[in-house]
Amino acid sequence: MEIHWKYFFLLLWFSYLFMSGVLLFARGFLLNREVLPHKSRCIPANVCGNTSRTNSNNISLQSENNEGFSTQSGQCRQEELWTEKIDMIGDQQTCWLSRTKVVLIVIDALKFDFVYFHEKLQDQELLPYQNKLKVINDLLAKEPDHTRLFKFIADPPTTTMQRLKGLTTGSLPTFVDIGSNFATPEINEDNILDQIKSQNKNIVFMGDDTWSGLYPKRFIREYSYPSFNVWDLDTVDSGIMNHLMPEILKKDWSLLIAHFLGVDHCGHRYGPYHSEMARKLSEMNDMIRSVVDTVDNHTMLFVIGDHGMTSTGDHGGDSDAEVTAAMFVFSRKPLLSTEIFPHSDTVNQVDLVPTLSTILGLPIPYANLGSVILEALPSLTEGKDILSDWKFALETLWINVQQIMEYTRHYSKKTNQFSQERLSLVQMSYTMLKENIKSISSLEDFVNFSSRVKSHLSLVRQMCEEVWVQFDAVLMYNGLLLTFVSVFFIFLLVDGVPGDQLKETLSGTFQYIIIGCLVFTAFGTFICYLINLGNNIEISLYFAAGILSMIMVALIIIRSWAAISSHWQNQVKSNDWLSVIGRVLLILSLCGLFSNSYVVEEATVLSYFLLTMAWLLVYNFKPSKPEPAGRVKTSERQLPSWFNKTLLTPLKFKLFMFVTLLSVLVRLSQYYWLCREEQIGCESSALHKAHSFASLVNMRYCNSQWFFTLICLALFVTVGRIWLRSCGNLVGFSPTVTIARYGPTIIVVCTAGFWVLQSLPNDTKYKLFLPLQIQILPWIVYTVIFVALMTTLFQPLSIFVVPRRKDSMILPVYGQTNIIPHLFNQMKELMRGRSKSGVAGGDDSLGKDVPIVYGLATVYSSVFVNVCVFVCLLVALLLGDTMASSVVLMYTTSIVLLIILSAIQYEKSFYTAQLFKVPWSSVICWGFLTVYFFYGTGHTTTFPGIQWEAAFVGTGGQFSNHVVPALLVCLNTFAAHVVLSVTLPVLLVAPFTLHVMFPKMLPSADKDSIKSKDMKRGELILYEKADLLYQEAFILCTKYILFFGIRMFMCMLAATVHCRHLMVWKIFAPKLIFEGLGLFVVLPCVLVSYLLVIQITTHIKALLLRLDKESSP
Repeated sequence: MEIHWKYFFLLLWFSYLFMSGVLLFARGFLLNREVLPHKSRCIPANVCGNTSRTNSNNISLQSENNEGFSTQSGQCRQEELWTEKIDMIGDQQTCWLSRTKVVLIVIDALKFDFVYFHEKLQDQELLPYQNKLKVINDLLAKEPDHTRLFKFIADPPTTTMQRLKGLTTGSLPTFVDIGSNFATPEINEDNILDQIKSQNKNIVFMGDDTWSGLYPKRFIREYSYPSFNVWDLDTVDSGIMNHLMPEILKKDWSLLIAHFLGVDHCGHRYGPYHSEMARKLSEMNDMIRSVVDTVDNHTMLFVIGDHGMTSTGDHGGDSDAEVTAAMFVFSRKPLLSTEIFPHSDTVNQVDLVPTLSTILGLPIPYANLGSVILEALPSLTEGKDILSDWKFALETLWINVQQIMEYTRHYSKKTNQFSQERLSLVQMSYTMLKENIKSISSLEDFVNFSSRVKSHLSLVRQMCEEVWVQFDAVLMYNGLLLTFVSVFFIFLLVDGVPGDQLKETLSGTFQYIIIGCLVFTAFGTFICYLINLGNNIEISLYFAAGILSMIMVALIIIRSWAAISSHWQNQVKSNDWLSVIGRVLLILSLCGLFSNSYVVEEATVLSYFLLTMAWLLVYNFKPSKPEPAGRVKTSERQLPSWFNKTLLTPLKFKLFMFVTLLSVLVRLSQYYWLCREEQIGCESSALHKAHSFASLVNMRYCNSQWFFTLICLALFVTVGRIWLRSCGNLVGFSPTVTIARYGPTIIVVCTAGFWVLQSLPNDTKYKLFLPLQIQILPWIVYTVIFVALMTTLFQPLSIFVVPRRKDSMILPVYGQTNIIPHLFNQMKELMRGRSKSGVAGGDDSLGKDVPIVYGLATVYSSVFVNVCVFVCLLVALLLGDTMASSVVLMYTTSIVLLIILSAIQYEKSFYTAQLFKVPWSSVICWGFLTVYFFYGTGHTTTFPGIQWEAAFVGTGGQFSNHVVPALLVCLNTFAAHVVLSVTLPVLLVAPFTLHVMFPKMLPSADKDSIKSKDMKRGELILYEKADLLYQEAFILCTKYILFFGIRMFMCMLAATVHCRHLMVWKIFAPKLIFEGLGLFVVLPCVLVSYLLVIQITTHIKALLLRLDKESSP
């Protein structure tokens, strides 16, 4: 195996170690609630009658006063009423035989503010979402005994799939379930839909196809529509309306679910203040009115929202705006009188499950933690007999208490997670209720008892919430240990072991031993799993392979300890305090991860660290001076250090100009920052304006924004083309050159056209084009970019070979006489094993046919420029016309920083080999820039801040799986990580490029030194010293990976320390997830960048061999 593939294998190995540590920790920290397989069962209920356990399906006697519920008749004493109910244990419940049907209308993102009616406001004072649901206010006023309105409080995370789980099971989804919002697994936990099926009743569904993923084959009829296209406001809603009224009139169902998406999609696309929101809410108003007019006397209507939305139309977090939805209840028959108990205007979403179960005559699902909403239950006697109603309410409450107590008993025995103190407190409360219920004989007693029941159920819910944030400490500590040891040993390996020593280690059989041990470990883990010696093969494999890997790395460190000590001692003598400052800034940024305030304001702090590092580099820069000839006076030889640092040479003046420009660019990027909820007074300038399309002024703004973005992209492509042409890398018609010449223009035109189509009103757009036609332009972009990247990967060189004879004119290239023929001769002799050096050595070969090779002096940098251009254009398409210009700003900022770092490195190096070594200060600056532009491209570490609309670019919301949309959203979110990681090797290449393209900028370029003579060969010196290139590129990539690995470890440690912090799920857990995803994006991108270096070098070798063969006599 060649040395470069050994380095690549090491990078792959390091990536695996970091991924294993993170995944181990995540399995312990982001813990799922354990799902129990039990199902609730049902026996008939009695108000006061015989206690037969006859199956409820065989009971047919009905009350004279209510056709909705059936009861057993008979007489009994009050104390006999509860004998069987109180002593009953197990998973059997009493339930009513009910003929009542329920229409459940789910209006996605129905915020309570959308329902609340403002009577004092005039029409001209109303916001677009206010007073649009007039039918609800009218019904509340005209029929107060038949209607109820509640604030419907959701449990975070407020994403649709997690809310549907809570609305059907009554359980509390854990935080990690948010990760499965792309792939909705089937719910097998006991739920109200399965209970309906078990009672031989039917369900009809229409709307959001998320239900189909959660509950496949549960519906007698199903009309599902794709839910992920937030740009489409009407398709789902129109489809529901086509089927809703005909289905209501049918008699073969017990539960009808209609899930509307238009309001939620309008919020995502426009926000709640847009005129489209008024239109969608008006449509919902008409729909509710039609349903109310259609339902019969045996049907109840529930209109609910699954979550709310923020002022920008987003959701996913736990702010009041996101968790406060609305629930409206309507019944033809009177509901339980509010005289029995005080009306509460706030209920939890999980309370819907026991309420619907009671209405439909079902057992409450086994894992339910909700409390039955008594005010939403129909009256048995239509309000004529309060005594029967409160007895019905009493038994309903007690069934609810029994169900929850049975679940907590079984869960505590199964998991042993509840503390004995909490269990004792809950059991004591239950015992008191059990005694009190026997003595209830009046309405006053019932009111007091119901209040104690509510307190008891709240206590149980609180106990369960505390348990479901219990962490698997063993997995967390294993993940922390593996990540820390990986960081520690890899740092020793890359920063302590000299490159030649590492190469010597890899040249032996040690690497093959490592591969063999890893394969043996994987095989052994699999065997242990098969013979039941391990419960989880994934976790076992992560940990076993990680520990073995650490042992192997430790052995390398021990073998090389003498060299490490010597190397560090030399580093201490070198007095490179800038690297020390860089590490101090890195440590300060890591310490800030333990502060919730820092995490909230991380963008500001990172910009400060980045600019501080850049200004220190320029301030400390000391121009190199030629060796003095003869004697020099002491006063001239020993100048004060402050004078040397502040001496304003032409180069230092230019560097000050560049660092000033860098500061301006970083300041401009703050325009694209996305504000968090916690940042009071902050306004997201770009996104705030992007959400406002209603007025003519804002339409003009959108047009100007589109033109500005288009101009930025056009300039970006034009400057890139000019650069490649000036380097000679756009000559000829090879596939790589052709697609580099024409591809970016095609992409910009198609992208601009797609944005224009998207900005058209829906009516106009869909009259002119089919949905598939609109998506053709993005697919053209995807195709061109895919072809370009694949061509670059497999045929990376952008060069052109021209036959040249002796009498050919020598063309000026790169501002000096063409040196390519001489370079070729020198490289030819080098490959033949001869030792010609300098340009003069090729003079005697001018009589031969010597080829001119355009673009050879910038052969490495041109590849990364091509890759960067295409990746940036892809990201710009996904970011949209509002944020696409931030990519151009990021690219410009990175170029300015690269010039500063390269010029300083060039002037500080006395030998060519020193230019190959990228210092820690440069890597840290590049890392800070990467993390900073995560925020600078309009993102933040919150789930509501994810730009989900990227998933519809080119898909239109129609896709068979969630891999493609997840990939598009990932590219959108981690644009900076992708672009700056793929182009990481330019930190090593740039000094050579700078010398070739701007030799007059570098004072030492004109000196007659060994470095200057070597640098005349341009980037070919990288090929000539290929072993050194591979070695230093490997060290550079490892340092960059370490930067993100250290950040990931500190985020893991911060999450562990703050696992009981008030803000753990709001700030620290999202930060952990985003940092982990960022690391997982960086790792493959760095591997691709190193693979590009290998490919370029390999193709240069093949080119020179071919030219040597052709030019040989």
